[in-house]
Amino acid sequence: MRLLDVLFVAYIVVVAYGVGGRVLTWMRPPYIEDWRGRGVFAVGLGLAVISYLVFFLGILALLYKWSIISLLFLLSIIAFWRNPAIRKRKEGKNYIPYELLIFLPWFIMVLLTVLPPPIDWDGLAYHLAVPKLYLLHHKIYWVKFIHHSNFPFLMEMLYTIPLSLGLTDACKLFHFTFALLIMWLLYLQFAEDNKIGGILALLFLTQMVLFSWESTIAYNDLAFSFYVLLSLIAFVRGEILLSGLAIGLAMGTKHLAISFLITFCLLLPFYKNGKFNLRKDYKSILHDIGILLLPAILLALPWYLKSYIYTGNPVYPFFYELFGGKYWSKEAASAYREAQLSIGTGRNILSFILLPWNLTFHPGKFFDPGANPYFVLIGPAFLAFLPLLFLEPFYFAFIALSCIQWFLLSQNIRYALPILVVLPLPLVKRLLRLWRRPFSIIVLSLLLVSYLVHLFIFGLMMYPTWKVVLGLEEKDEFIQSVFPTYNVYKFINENLPKEAKIALLGEPRGFYLDREYIWADPGHHTLIPYEKFKTPQDMLLFYKKMGFSYVLVNRRFARGNPQSSKPIDKFLLNPYIYSEEVYNYDDVYLFKIK
Repeated sequence: MRLLDVLFVAYIVVVAYGVGGRVLTWMRPPYIEDWRGRGVFAVGLGLAVISYLVFFLGILALLYKWSIISLLFLLSIIAFWRNPAIRKRKEGKNYIPYELLIFLPWFIMVLLTVLPPPIDWDGLAYHLAVPKLYLLHHKIYWVKFIHHSNFPFLMEMLYTIPLSLGLTDACKLFHFTFALLIMWLLYLQFAEDNKIGGILALLFLTQMVLFSWESTIAYNDLAFSFYVLLSLIAFVRGEILLSGLAIGLAMGTKHLAISFLITFCLLLPFYKNGKFNLRKDYKSILHDIGILLLPAILLALPWYLKSYIYTGNPVYPFFYELFGGKYWSKEAASAYREAQLSIGTGRNILSFILLPWNLTFHPGKFFDPGANPYFVLIGPAFLAFLPLLFLEPFYFAFIALSCIQWFLLSQNIRYALPILVVLPLPLVKRLLRLWRRPFSIIVLSLLLVSYLVHLFIFGLMMYPTWKVVLGLEEKDEFIQSVFPTYNVYKFINENLPKEAKIALLGEPRGFYLDREYIWADPGHHTLIPYEKFKTPQDMLLFYKKMGFSYVLVNRRFARGNPQSSKPIDKFLLNPYIYSEEVYNYDDVYLFKIK
């Protein structure tokens, strides 16, 4: 089955190459047309086209297995039937980069970690859970209890395809595909002129445990990073229209891409024809800004318009004080912002100056509280060679402006991944100018050692997940060992009637649950008016009025506060008074409301 998942994603990538190739043939970007990296641009654009088509199927309430198969069949014809992009590639010279075999151990270790079933938190909570809900209802609709469902969902639309065909394990392979696209794009920036430059760029990238870990989960950070990198490379090559198109796709992947669009707009007056200098032709500046903004806004518009129609806020639930938003509140917005501000080292000038040091040696401060800090290691190489960035004014300005916005908005290191992915470009560019012995041997040795050390750390953390791929552990046993709630979900799926509805407390990860459910914890939404309840009976009666007769409680995250008089805390402290236990497993309980 895992081989089928790999072959399926590979097929989608080939189709995306053909479809994206047609888009580029139509656009005819002069600098990209004859460049070897044209294929990477084609795949990235093709995957985006597929994502948007699935989105419009959902808007038209046509999310069925037959409609998605029909779409893939139609796209296959478009991709392969007399496609000049395919013919041109066949007529080109074959190029086999044997030097990339040095990264084969990384590829194997990451692939072994990608192939097991999804168990990551956000994936089970919304990246995969929301597309599954869309498929159950055969349409895109407002999942009111998951505010994340109003985020831009370009990546999640790709996840919808394998989910519709029962190929759940293939979802993570799509995110892994974007990791490979990033690697190939970085490599090609240098490989045509200097293969060692391509190797150095990838050594910087793969010595980040953060990048390796992200390659194994069903998130959207790598797609976000890829489109930002794609936009930057097009921008540097003078392809402003293509740059705007790519940043628009990034904005369709994550709200934070808006900050990179602002960065490009700020840099345009100072950059032209590959040089970083002040432009005095204001008409030309406005013309280029318009060319950049038009495709970016048009491509981002469907996601932000959907959010506005559903909630009244185009960037829901953010900027609540400005836009408002249904089923949200000032208290929820304040708590959400406080959670974001709690990550990082503060927002003063000294904290900003110390960012490189703290990100390198204190990465846990820039990650979700309680999570394993080793997942987000970026390695010392960036810190060691960072002074070289000052010798590249354009890249320095781009990274500095991007860092300032990231620093002020949310200091989660995952959201800085596009910046980290861009960093190898200026660092390697400068290193190549100094590339002579003994300096070259020292640099290459340091990067190789760092790459191997981080590969060892990554393998040490991930090897338990390889058992299921190697056939040493059953799929259900693997999921259950890291996600105990799965066992309760299995009981529900096998024993409760199909019309049963479950209220989840302390457990937002509903992907494996095949019954209708709601996130019932306060703070996720205002669908449940907890402030109006006087007793636990009032709360449970409201649950029943909403149609929810069962309550699942994960006591790891919902134990109840003994000092509180709130009805929900009273219920959590002693649920047996108000409900009947149906099943429990490893501190996860299922109750039926009396």
